[in-house]
Amino acid sequence: MLKALVKDLPFVKGSKFEETRGTLLIRSSDRTTLQENLEKWFKSKRIEFKPRKKPTELEVQGSSQVLIFKPLKARGAGGLKFETQFTNDLNDWFSGVDI
Repeated sequence: MLKALVKDLPFVKGSKFEETRGTLLIRSSDRTTLQENLEKWFKSKRIEFKPRKKPTELEVQGSSQVLIFKPLKARGAGGLKFETQFTNDLNDWFSGVDI
């Protein structure tokens, strides 16, 4: 029911849906913007919703599913550690630290 309600909205186009009995995952390249736009749309249609434990989860009244926003491509812990180290190394390099 929830998927049918939101799948044809213009700002949801290009997102991927994963549906289980209790959840509806929407994967998008910019999940924050998608969530903000969907919340605005819910407010304009007077559909009540409330955030859950995590900031990327919404509970929509009248639906048995929880709406969860996920990134299109998730980075693992190794990728995040590499990115942090790479950023630190670049900052050191531009600061003139001998690496």
